[in-house]
Amino acid sequence: MSDIAVYQIIGFVVAITIHEAAHAFTAYKCGDTTAYDEGRVSLNPINHIDPFGTVILPLILLITGSPFMFGWAKPVPVDLRSLRDPKTDEYWIALAGPLSNFALAAIFGIIIRLIISYGESMVGAGLLPFTAAVAVLKLCSAMISVNLVLGIFNLIPIPPLDGFNVIKTMLPDDVYENLYIPPGIGFLMFIILMSTGVTDVIISTFYMPMFNLLVGR
Repeated sequence: MSDIAVYQIIGFVVAITIHEAAHAFTAYKCGDTTAYDEGRVSLNPINHIDPFGTVILPLILLITGSPFMFGWAKPVPVDLRSLRDPKTDEYWIALAGPLSNFALAAIFGIIIRLIISYGESMVGAGLLPFTAAVAVLKLCSAMISVNLVLGIFNLIPIPPLDGFNVIKTMLPDDVYENLYIPPGIGFLMFIILMSTGVTDVIISTFYMPMFNLLVGR
């Protein structure tokens, strides 16, 4: 396994952990303790693993040489009845995951900019080994890549992805309260989008402009 693949796996584990913990923490702050009680406000990846979305799908994408690694973790349970303002709170709970990934990507983008700006002088002064600088750049690049892809992917508006809940909370109250799409239908829609390449097109449209913006290209 190449070092890039290893960095991508590390990035993916960190990304989904932060993503789900952000959902759970936001729900907790909005008044629902369901996820908190189940140990989901946690940075332990084991608490968030979904067998297919976290393990099988990313491995398939890695083995088949997919340009993007994406997937999902075990959904964070939310009891809308416990929220102070169900519609508004659900919006922020759904958005918290992707926003956390974009924030994490931005942090590693800053690190890359700092290394590019000061790394050469630090290597020249013997303060930073060249091999270490290269390894850090590769890791940061992988962290940015995986977090951007996960954030963009989860904003696709099909259930059970976050984008569906974000869009749903923007609809009129009567539509919001009665709209329900069975998870099986959502999963079928996802399979169709992925098999036809639509998922890659959606991700590609936003990925490179955001990546270049973060690293200063």
